[in-house]
Amino acid sequence: MVCFKWLVRTYTPSLIEAPHVEASRALGSGVTHIALKHIIPNTTPIILESILVGTTAATLLEPGLSFLGLGDLKRVSLGTIPFYARRSAALISGAYQLIVFPGLLIMLIILALTLITLAIDRNLKVKE
Repeated sequence: MVCFKWLVRTYTPSLIEAPHVEASRALGSGVTHIALKHIIPNTTPIILESILVGTTAATLLEPGLSFLGLGDLKRVSLGTIPFYARRSAALISGAYQLIVFPGLLIMLIILALTLITLAIDRNLKVKE
């Protein structure tokens, strides 16, 4: 979340100096009106993308750590299933689905989050 704060903090001054904000200020708009109508709506895509990128990273990190045995092994997750399957030699006994299907599900989740991030980037960004 620290990165999120710095993204918004570095993007806001360029928004304050944007022509539409200066025109609104010249027409007599107050600070609250400018913040609510110009600054916050234009920083929303950055906030959403930052949240989705963090969610994607966490979605990869938790199964990765659980697969290595570094996560909470008492909870069932997409990483503990392949961990126990590998530990009990599931591939040798032919139970490949215990490793393949959680991996495919992780891949689909990451793909969905990436596509949502790209759609937000394409549709909500301010056109300059």
